[in-house]
Amino acid sequence: MLPDGGSTLVLAQDDDELEIEVFSPEALQEGQVGYSVDPDGRSLTGAPPLWQPNWLVVGYETLLGDPIFVDLDDPELPVMTAMHDVHPWDPTPLLPSFATFLQLGE
Repeated sequence: MLPDGGSTLVLAQDDDELEIEVFSPEALQEGQVGYSVDPDGRSLTGAPPLWQPNWLVVGYETLLGDPIFVDLDDPELPVMTAMHDVHPWDPTPLLPSFATFLQLGE
């Protein structure tokens, strides 16, 4: 289960902290706009380097707005990010699993 809407999680990375705004379950669909779908609901997914249909945006990094997403095709649901509005999309792993991500909010 996702944290309540408006939740901010902090991920310590090397010497930095990454603040992540997590979508509420109700906001997940809207959070896909600009990534997997356009504002009219048309698909933006396709073969790499396009956004992949198995990536689900679950939040965004608060400083630069980079998407935080999981790979639904991997059973561990790894959590990744990629630079916003930079194409091709080049995912960077953040955490090995969505379960680990959720533990940040506990």
